[in-house]
Amino acid sequence: LAALDTWLPRFNETTGAPRKSLDTGTGGNAVIFDFDGMMERLMDNTKLARKVTDIFINDTPNQIGALKQAVLDSDGKNIELHAHGMNGVAGNIGVECFRTIAARIEAAGRSGNFAAASDFIPEFEKHYELAVLEIRKRFPLETQVEPV
Repeated sequence: LAALDTWLPRFNETTGAPRKSLDTGTGGNAVIFDFDGMMERLMDNTKLARKVTDIFINDTPNQIGALKQAVLDSDGKNIELHAHGMNGVAGNIGVECFRTIAARIEAAGRSGNFAAASDFIPEFEKHYELAVLEIRKRFPLETQVEPV
């Protein structure tokens, strides 16, 4: 039951609508960016970690845009596809809140619950922004000095 609760969308028992806030079961201590876990998975390769987090930061807005279009089109297959891809990347780099919502959107797409998928999008975007802020604390943007 705990595994299903993690992966399936949660709904308000009274209204049947998706719950608006993310409840990760951690008592409010949800992990935005698990830097140590990511580094362990990447065998402490800082250069690789910077590269994969940069790809996440730069590619995810396009993926979210494609996901939003799939939701507007009520295209369950593409909702599932885009959410699944972001879920996997997020799991690899340790952006756990973002990953949890991606999994819920993926499940909503799979089940054809387009209203639930749509309702999760604002929180999904918010957790992308929070993840970027946390990642940038570890990997600040490098300033490029142009040659004189």
